[in-house]
Amino acid sequence: GADLESAIDLANRAAGIVVNKFGTATVTTEELASALHPVARKILSADSIGHLDAQRSNGARLVFTNGCFGILAAGHVAYLNNAKKMGDILLVAVNSDASVTELKGSERPINVLQDRMSVLAGLEAVDYVISFDSATPLSLIEQIRPDVLVKGGDYAPEDIVGATQVQSSGGLVKVLPFVEGLSTTAIVEKAHAAGLKEIK
Repeated sequence: GADLESAIDLANRAAGIVVNKFGTATVTTEELASALHPVARKILSADSIGHLDAQRSNGARLVFTNGCFGILAAGHVAYLNNAKKMGDILLVAVNSDASVTELKGSERPINVLQDRMSVLAGLEAVDYVISFDSATPLSLIEQIRPDVLVKGGDYAPEDIVGATQVQSSGGLVKVLPFVEGLSTTAIVEKAHAAGLKEIK
């Protein structure tokens, strides 16, 4: 029932999805909706997390990382690009506003959860974004059992939350270095030093 131009556009998007699959394949309504709204489709809820299973059943390797991502900095982008290189699908779990406040103090987060997730979803390296309410993403890791668990910083792999669970499922745990001075905290401190007191 669409006009010719819209129908052709839709058919081309569907064809683009199908040719990336092995053998004879079809396209689902969900896949087509994702192609039409690329940023929104990257944001998962607890109910839609099963969407990952179909991709993993075709051999895709799932990489999981997490953080607050209060102000997205160049260091975050470099870190996420490197994390994506560890597999095929990069899932970023983001602390809820309440858990950020619990971890960082009453002046945080600077940006609300939906904004933080939308910015992350706009990055090419990030395939999916999901939020979690607790201080750590352990329950999410136990549910998903990623193939690779990645954390930035100077952790020992065995000290990373969820490492035991991932390794017991045959997965890998990787530690990637952060780019110094480009964290949210560093940006806020620099703003304060410059006299921008309204930035908390």
